[in-house]
Amino acid sequence: MSKQNVKSKKHTRPFLPTFFITLFALSALGGLYFIMQGDNLISGVFPFSNWGNNQDVSSKPSQQNGYGVVVESEAVENDYFDDAAFVGDSLTVGMKLTDYVDKDNLFGITGVSIHAIKTQRADFNGKQTTALKAASNMKPKKIYVMLGTNSIGYTSVSTMIEQYAEVIDLLKKSNPNAIFYIQSIPPMTKSYINSNSKFKTTHFEEFNEELEALAIAKECYFLDTYSLFVTESGYLPRSLSTDGLHLNQDAYDIMFKYIKTHTVKN
Repeated sequence: MSKQNVKSKKHTRPFLPTFFITLFALSALGGLYFIMQGDNLISGVFPFSNWGNNQDVSSKPSQQNGYGVVVESEAVENDYFDDAAFVGDSLTVGMKLTDYVDKDNLFGITGVSIHAIKTQRADFNGKQTTALKAASNMKPKKIYVMLGTNSIGYTSVSTMIEQYAEVIDLLKKSNPNAIFYIQSIPPMTKSYINSNSKFKTTHFEEFNEELEALAIAKECYFLDTYSLFVTESGYLPRSLSTDGLHLNQDAYDIMFKYIKTHTVKN
């Protein structure tokens, strides 16, 4: 160590007690951590929003791999979806209301749950098969998945995420080179939620948050379509729905405007 470094170190030493008192205070408030690595002090602060909620921060997936929420970009043309498969339930079926995607690229089954989509058969292009197999048969370069509306309130969020992971694994096994987009599920209207005691707005919030974490863990991109529609009270505006659950033409226009400006390159 040079003399210059020794001299500098002597000047800073009297401030160490105050420094570590400050570290302790911040640690108590926000979850600050610090690690000594040789002569270097490495420190950081866990987000204050995680404080007190008993979450294991260390177990959360890192977004450093580039996956997760897609940032806004220049809008693509509709032909971006020519080699894309859309997998889901009646909300995917409803995309037939639009001209953004060819109807042969839609692999949705009305009423299907996350678990059932692995085995439930339907007519796709004249053939009875599962949505997952039908989608894989077109050898898509992009796969959009939006599931969960028919499971919310009836299945625990943790189980839904486990089932969702299985669906993604099956699709990735058949389509290892495809780009995967996971879409958060939209909310329901206030009257629709109030009509069924099993529905709670918090279910949608919790599921979609866990879905984002799953996207990162499974190396998928995440499209936050939920936030496009949800009001401050946690509901879907009545003006954007046909029956309180399903989306109307205006809602799909909003959705695809978002999707087209949130893409990644092949």
